[in-house]
Amino acid sequence: MKSSSKTFLKEAKRAFTLIELLTVIAVIFILLVIVVPSLRVVQKSVKKSASQARFNQWVSAIEFFRQEYGYYPWTSNTESDTILNLSKRKFGATFVETLSGRNANGDPVTTGGNRRGLSFYTFSNKDFFYDPETDAINVNTLVDAFNNHKIMLVLDSDEDGQVVAGPDNEIVRANVAIWTLGSKPSMTVRSWK
Repeated sequence: MKSSSKTFLKEAKRAFTLIELLTVIAVIFILLVIVVPSLRVVQKSVKKSASQARFNQWVSAIEFFRQEYGYYPWTSNTESDTILNLSKRKFGATFVETLSGRNANGDPVTTGGNRRGLSFYTFSNKDFFYDPETDAINVNTLVDAFNNHKIMLVLDSDEDGQVVAGPDNEIVRANVAIWTLGSKPSMTVRSWK
């Protein structure tokens, strides 16, 4: 009997007490409270960077278009910059067709001044609006990495080397600028910042 009680006492000494167990749970909880908000900030930063990279690729495609044809798509010799709303369904499709040289079915098209139907950019599913309710992708609606479709574009049609862009109407030294009208200022993405 003495040997079994000694074994039991040795086992009890190796086990956690209730206070030790509660202390460990409290420490884990405190660490989660510290880490989870930090992860959200990092996730938002990653999405912002991905959006900016996407916009810069679109800007490059528009610049390649200009190098090829000598003019910007969707413009006609105007005395002021051309501002376009990519969230408008019809223009979103035109934007895609012009820069890809293809329509939604994959057939060659000559939209937006792309006379030869050249491909300046290959759009992927990430570029289009995803509707989680229907689990479908809308290929007529372009989005940023936040799945925000409120995207604006300005072209330097007057060729003065600058455009007025962004939600704050900044003067930007660029020929093409793209930005979102984010639901929160922290989610607004600009191609030039």
